[in-house]
Amino acid sequence: MSVSGLGWKPHLEPIVRAAWADQGQPPIYRATVFAADTRPLPPAFSLSNLVITWMDQGPVGTCYCNAGTQAIEVAAGAAAVAGEGVEQVRLSRAYVAWEACKRDFESDPRNRGRRLAIDVTQGATITGVMRALDESGACREELFPYKPDSRHLNRPPTPEMVEQAKVCQLTGVMDIELKDFDARKRSIFNGHPPVVGIWWPGAGGGRGWDQGYIDQYGRTSGVSGGGFGHALTIIGWVDPGVWDGHLYWQYVNSHGAIYPVPSPEMRAKVPGYRSARPDRCYTFWVRDDHERMVFNKGMTELIAPAGVTGFRVRSLPTWDSAMA
Repeated sequence: MSVSGLGWKPHLEPIVRAAWADQGQPPIYRATVFAADTRPLPPAFSLSNLVITWMDQGPVGTCYCNAGTQAIEVAAGAAAVAGEGVEQVRLSRAYVAWEACKRDFESDPRNRGRRLAIDVTQGATITGVMRALDESGACREELFPYKPDSRHLNRPPTPEMVEQAKVCQLTGVMDIELKDFDARKRSIFNGHPPVVGIWWPGAGGGRGWDQGYIDQYGRTSGVSGGGFGHALTIIGWVDPGVWDGHLYWQYVNSHGAIYPVPSPEMRAKVPGYRSARPDRCYTFWVRDDHERMVFNKGMTELIAPAGVTGFRVRSLPTWDSAMA
């Protein structure tokens, strides 16, 4: 198991959001852009087949860039299989981390007139990540690879990285109401997984949702003590009656391949499901009432990418083959 720090800063979210708004009209949609999609939703669904990088943040507070980069990688994969002419590639979370922290720093009025001083291993906001992906994009992983090391991650991007990142940018983001399950599902169903910032059960050394409060099938079994804050990606759901009487959300965590895999019978009921390894996974399943308990702890952020330009490609897979 990777012993990892937390790294979402909810107290800065309204400050960073306001600063983005001051730059003009930010591409933030208050209602899901998929509201016109009235197709019947399946009782279970997962985008895990589109995950090309299972991200482990290591012992540093970079969950924010892991979750945000995970979301845009999957969105690019969905765009590819939908025939939008983009290639799904591994993206640089190190680049995203730097650009997000820079925006967080510059958004805070207390830093006016101060020289840029950031440490990407100490956390950032989800809004800062989305703004960075919108304004600066993300370069390829091989150009700025991730290493859980402060000296490495705090290197400023090179001009080559900045130029390449312009190719792969967000075209908008969506605010999703926490109780609007249909909007959340439709965002996932259309290939745009939300990033969520939450109070984390298990922060401060507790066992929580890293271990202890997870059953043998990778489902939450309760809520332990914890604290703020952690960022994750939500890539699937299972409706009540599919496994048992509860709704479950499939969360991707960047704390390592620490979770049990659902049984073969359970997996067969979730179209698109894939595990990182046969026996362990980076995803776990949060029961609806447990999620509500965590949301009630205070500040929660739920934002999804609304579109991505992406690196161009000629040969494309199909959505049906990707979900098979």
